[in-house]
Amino acid sequence: MTRRTLLVAALLGAAACARKETPLKDLLPVQVQREYVLKETHTRPLEEAPALARAQGLRRWEIAVYRAKDSITVNVFEMGAEASAFEMMQKWNKADGVVFFQGPHFFAVSSADVPRQNLMEFAQDLQVNLKKP
Repeated sequence: MTRRTLLVAALLGAAACARKETPLKDLLPVQVQREYVLKETHTRPLEEAPALARAQGLRRWEIAVYRAKDSITVNVFEMGAEASAFEMMQKWNKADGVVFFQGPHFFAVSSADVPRQNLMEFAQDLQVNLKKP
């Protein structure tokens, strides 16, 4: 076989093995704490992401809104590596809400209406119920 034939075969094999990326919204549960329901998601442009996320190798960013009698916003950042998501958790301004990471995904949970303790409970339930990619 010529090099060109081998190269084409290798590229076709790699394309066949490449996994399809799961949309970030598919990681999120439809319901959290039995009362909060996922109402909307918005994919956001990377250039509008916080500078910290862009500096850490942001790959994708989505905002989800959960509603009950009040509203909770979840920013989901997919980073290039788990270490980047961990670093985001360490450097994020915690005054803005509750944060956690799972694999290469960093989550920032916030609300203007929900007390911090309730926000922490929401974030814990969210983390437990995240779907596997």
